[in-house]
Amino acid sequence: MVGNLQLNPKQAEGINVAVYAPRAASANAQNFAESVARSAIVFSDMFGPIPDPSFTLIQIPAALLRDLRRRDAASQPHIGRSASGIWIKVETRIGDGAKHV
Repeated sequence: MVGNLQLNPKQAEGINVAVYAPRAASANAQNFAESVARSAIVFSDMFGPIPDPSFTLIQIPAALLRDLRRRDAASQPHIGRSASGIWIKVETRIGDGAKHV
């Protein structure tokens, strides 16, 4: 992925969040970090604490996101499975019959 993103290290609710965002959106970096922290707290309440409460958030420019959706629509369910793997290991069988953990 290519883009002109600025690193904005932030902390919210004791959680470190490295926010990469376009310069124009960098003023919102604290809001992004607070949203990540709220989500992490909810998931931690449901599934237990995460081992390393540090996150990296990348704000993908809208035009790039539209392009990724067109090219990669079939892989979108994998993103959710990958994210959930932070807390729980789920064994699934995907189209090819192979086990994915």
